[in-house]
Amino acid sequence: MVAKEPCGHGIDGLNFHHLVEKYYGPSATTSQSHSGIINFLLANGVVGTLLLVIFLGSLVRLGWLGFYRRDSLPGFFLTMLVLGFFFRGMWDDIWRDSMLEEFAFLTMFLFCWCRGIHV
Repeated sequence: MVAKEPCGHGIDGLNFHHLVEKYYGPSATTSQSHSGIINFLLANGVVGTLLLVIFLGSLVRLGWLGFYRRDSLPGFFLTMLVLGFFFRGMWDDIWRDSMLEEFAFLTMFLFCWCRGIHV
């Protein structure tokens, strides 16, 4: 389905279900893929997913360098938070709603703490 919709289908809680119905006919049992990466790919397309991976990779790099070079414990927490969220998102559909809001809040809080920005 990603090959048939490379630019994405749009953000929707049931985008997997809608695309299954669109390409394979009505299905009474398929409501979601249970995979965050598949749902994100279907919603935002290949380019959107690559941009997400690049952004998360830059946060991991920033956190790791902050921990490794400046002995910044928040850098370690930032690295573990981003990696944990990304790898859990491979299997669970957690990249939406309040889960994404909490991730964004914690990530930016730790990012500011790593960079020494006082807000």
